[in-house]
Amino acid sequence: MEELKKKEFFKRYASKRNIKSVNGAAALTYLCVVISAGLAVSALNYFALVEVVLIAGLALGIQIAKSRVCAVLLLIYSALNTILMSVSTGRLAGWLLLAAGLWAVESTFALHKEYKKYLEDGTIPESIEPEAPSAQEVSPAPKATVGQMIATSAPFIGLFLGILILWLSISPAVAGIFVDDTQSPELLLQGYRNWYIMILAAIALSLLLTVAGIVISAKKGMRVKYSVKLMVVSLILPLLLGGFMITKEDIPGLISQASDDLAQIKNGQLQEVTVWLSPKAHESQLPGPYTKGQPEPVMDYGGISDDTNGIWVHFYVPDSLGFSLDQNALYNENESIEWNEENAQMYHLRYTSNFNLVVSVEPVGQPVSAPEPEGETQEYKDEYLSYEIPDGWNKAEEHSSSGMTFYIEEGHENDELPDNISVGAGSSPYSLEDHASFRDALMQQIAMQASGNDAELSGSGSNTAQGYILYTFTIEDTDGTITQQYYILKDYGVCLVQVTSFSGSENEAVFEAAQSIVDSFVWNEDSQ
Repeated sequence: MEELKKKEFFKRYASKRNIKSVNGAAALTYLCVVISAGLAVSALNYFALVEVVLIAGLALGIQIAKSRVCAVLLLIYSALNTILMSVSTGRLAGWLLLAAGLWAVESTFALHKEYKKYLEDGTIPESIEPEAPSAQEVSPAPKATVGQMIATSAPFIGLFLGILILWLSISPAVAGIFVDDTQSPELLLQGYRNWYIMILAAIALSLLLTVAGIVISAKKGMRVKYSVKLMVVSLILPLLLGGFMITKEDIPGLISQASDDLAQIKNGQLQEVTVWLSPKAHESQLPGPYTKGQPEPVMDYGGISDDTNGIWVHFYVPDSLGFSLDQNALYNENESIEWNEENAQMYHLRYTSNFNLVVSVEPVGQPVSAPEPEGETQEYKDEYLSYEIPDGWNKAEEHSSSGMTFYIEEGHENDELPDNISVGAGSSPYSLEDHASFRDALMQQIAMQASGNDAELSGSGSNTAQGYILYTFTIEDTDGTITQQYYILKDYGVCLVQVTSFSGSENEAVFEAAQSIVDSFVWNEDSQ
């Protein structure tokens, strides 16, 4: 009997049990693909769809080619996936795909073992009766060329490339190209609109690449029944995914809304409101197909007043405006309207109708003055700056230098580790307009220091009572020591007021004294 190729042997002589086992492993993998795709789409995690397509490709290799390589790759991936998911969730996860991988390896290797035995001694599985070759099979079928095999796989290749392009279009890196470092609300909105347009183009390109692969397969590929299945499966996924993204995310609607808001900014026909802003603000994004890690170029503030009918409304303030709340006049939800009218600062906002993107924000009325420190004060002044030192705090001569002055509370000069305040000023490579870059560099440096000591780090941005940009960072060490740093900025200059409290939060006086120094701090105009 003439030696048969592997594909022909599997078709005519392989045991039905092993063939069913291979198809069963592939079917279980397809089920995992459907479940993963559904979870990814429902969670708007479109990045996971690249993994889904790869797993589907391995399943096709297992079913069509009976490939041991695809089975082993599926097993390795599923094992790693199970370990990572179980560690991150604290419970066993991903076991269904792992079972499919084990099943695929066992069944494909059993099938290839039959073929190997056939090559060695011509043995045919006992459950199979040799079939008499038909008239058509007497003449061997022409062997498929590499080009035909690639052409037959073209629909899946087009599908993979299309999904990859779609994944790239919504990735944080690509989104950041459009929306990071924009210098005005108008440029930020233009960046978002261009990003929406690019996503829509990526969806169209994903479909075109798949259709192109189908055309190539139909004209140049092998005429086998699996090629038709591959065409259908490859076309369904981008159609469903693209249709879902367009309808769920309403990308055409986002493009229209962004265009309308841009027209409002250019025409100056903006919405206006006067509100209190909640201090519970957080970094955020404008609407879009977001997943974790997307750029956050705006701050989401809740605003409330009679102008909003007494309900909280979200307003998005771009980082480019350099806005921060007056920390001495924050809105307090636990106090009455009358109290907030007397003590909390209100702001006048001009914003767009669709995205509530704030174009300008101005405080209303006279700013609330900072509370006067109790007791008498003494003033420190030099050619660059001045500030008031609260009564009861004295300069520690032995610790001070020309660039840094230390203050210790009266009566604690001889303590082994006295709580202290230090004040020092110097140059900075950043202008006031680039204060966000100063903040980012500072956060990275402090975070590295804090991580080495397992310390807790928190930070915020605001303005001093004199209107200077202020960044505040608090580091709490595991031994209870608290370090609080106040960075007061000017053009290419910075002053650091630092509290080191070895007694932790128990000594409120040291923090109050530092706050009074910050509130009274003034840069000499001649040094600007």
